[in-house]
Amino acid sequence: MSNDDCMCISIRKASNNISKLYNSELSILDIKITQYSVLKNIRNLGNPNVNALSKKLVLERTTVLRNLDKLDKMGLISYKKSNINNIKFIYLTANGITKLNEARIIWEKTQKKFLNALELNKQNKFDSFMNKISRLNF
Repeated sequence: MSNDDCMCISIRKASNNISKLYNSELSILDIKITQYSVLKNIRNLGNPNVNALSKKLVLERTTVLRNLDKLDKMGLISYKKSNINNIKFIYLTANGITKLNEARIIWEKTQKKFLNALELNKQNKFDSFMNKISRLNF
């Protein structure tokens, strides 16, 4: 880190660089990090509604809806209304499940590439550091 840069700017630069790496690797599937994250969390939450997904992703509801709209147009998700309270639940389509499985393989390879570039031989060292940063509350 140069004397001119502050820590925050360096972290932002690093974050942008990491995002470029993952987006580049996922581009062969025509998806981005954000779309992968949404698909993964829909699966993990077991067909959530928009509010539950927004809470899990820690994103504004409108941001999640924009992401869902893209995934719907790509044929990767669908909605089903509940008979109770007309709540819409989000489901992965067959194409969505396939895309998520393909993306997971690419994600794991990219993760290894990233950790090797940082000379971190164990994921838990990186996770521990990032969790400390994420839990900071000023």
